[in-house]
Amino acid sequence: AIWHDSLQKKVETECTEMVKVTRLQDVGLNQSRLENTKKLLLKAKLDNQVQQVEEALTQISLRENELETQENELPVQNEIRAMSRQMPLQTLRTFVKRLQEIKGFSQITMDLRDQSLNEIKAEILQLEQISNGLTASIVNIDSKKTANEWQTTYLRNISRFEGSPLQSELDKIHETVNQIQGFLDELQEIEQYPITNFESAAEAMNKFEILKIKAQPWLRGKALQKIIDSQLQLKTQVQEKTSEAHQWLEKVQELCATNEPLYKIIQALGVKQPFLLPDDQEKLIQLKQNVKHKQEEDVVARIENDFRQIADPKLRQECLQRLQAILAETHESSSAK
Repeated sequence: AIWHDSLQKKVETECTEMVKVTRLQDVGLNQSRLENTKKLLLKAKLDNQVQQVEEALTQISLRENELETQENELPVQNEIRAMSRQMPLQTLRTFVKRLQEIKGFSQITMDLRDQSLNEIKAEILQLEQISNGLTASIVNIDSKKTANEWQTTYLRNISRFEGSPLQSELDKIHETVNQIQGFLDELQEIEQYPITNFESAAEAMNKFEILKIKAQPWLRGKALQKIIDSQLQLKTQVQEKTSEAHQWLEKVQELCATNEPLYKIIQALGVKQPFLLPDDQEKLIQLKQNVKHKQEEDVVARIENDFRQIADPKLRQECLQRLQAILAETHESSSAK
């Protein structure tokens, strides 16, 4: 019994090892070894072990067919494995066409083909999504940051579109992005233009209009909205400054109406207000004339008061003479002009 069990295990081990053949050139050797074992078992009339060896020989024959198929299909398998997903889009589409032509091969080859076909199709889809994203995202460029992000994506992937119709489309869009970047630089310069009066505000607005007309053929999306917003912001800024100037004038008028000390009014009038509207400018001119007149009246009153303080008639007469001389000089000066 012990001898029989040992023989059984030895036959099982040999059959298992022989069936595991991985090279076609080893098939004949393994079959020969099993045939020799079978002969010995037949002489010993060990029918169970003989049947086991015959089953192993059958499996080797099947394995031989598999190995022959693998060897015959190896060039096709190598061709499939060589189809890299990192190739340009146009090449990937050629790969898909070739893979779809591969039919009627073993399950191993067809599984390899299906896997490669699915992976390449997924890569094509991803590249098309990148292209669509670059095309669609151009309308979202409104800053150096978003422009640089677009450029980075473009430069990282453009080689994958070489030779395909998408390459020329993306190159044209790339030119537009370069134009947008230049547009944004010019827009920033205008936005930083100092607004000190109505003239500078009008000049800045004119620069905005010229830039918008120049960029009209390709300007759209957020970049277009950005210049519109900048123009609106400038208008709002001028309106706010105009309102502030008007409020300032009303406060000065209030100072005059409430008989505030003259020096406070003069001090307030010393502030420049370049954003007064024409009507307010006329009011300011009249207000300054009124203040000047009042200031002159105060001088006359002060002179009269000081004159009355002079008790000596002779000094009074001398003072009058000096005032008349000053008046005469003033008349002469006016006539000369």
